[in-house]
Amino acid sequence: MIYDWEKAGVLYRQGESDGAISRELGCTSKAVGNWRKRMGLPPNYQQGMQKRKP
Repeated sequence: MIYDWEKAGVLYRQGESDGAISRELGCTSKAVGNWRKRMGLPPNYQQGMQKRKP
């Protein structure tokens, strides 16, 4: 399936999280995370969210 990664970039620059971007594009948050990592972009965390400990 082909997703609009340009739109993902716009949403990312607006500060949207991987989950919010994935809902907008209709894909999984893992797919967004993989795209973001390929682009060398850090995650956007929403205020109040914390990283999960492994």
